[in-house]
Amino acid sequence: MCNKLKLNREKTELLILSSRHRPTPLIDYVDVSGEQIEPSPSARNIGVIFDEHMSLEKHVTSTCKACFSHLRNISMIRDCLSIADTEKLVHAFITSIKLDNANSLLYGLPKVLIDRVQNVQNAAARVENTIVLSLS
Repeated sequence: MCNKLKLNREKTELLILSSRHRPTPLIDYVDVSGEQIEPSPSARNIGVIFDEHMSLEKHVTSTCKACFSHLRNISMIRDCLSIADTEKLVHAFITSIKLDNANSLLYGLPKVLIDRVQNVQNAAARVENTIVLSLS
């Protein structure tokens, strides 16, 4: 019996999970309804980038890159914003959307990855606390 569901090729990814200490199983593709899905080194699900070793390194890198981009944009217009408006922007773009999204997955990651996220938070605090000379 056919359920008439179709595979969305743009949104379908195959991620093969394995340990760093064991070779990745050799799987060329998986056949789903006549479509061949080839493995990819990483896959996105609910806004989180998972990789084949579940290290979340790609996710942290992507998150930090996006956060620093937003912080750069906010700092460019910082002179035109009040302190309260700057805080709102930083919390809206950095804290709420990027850093708080699935942050429970970051628990137990290596210190080097946690330090990257901490660097984003420190930079966000610096942008928030920059005092505009015209307001002094």
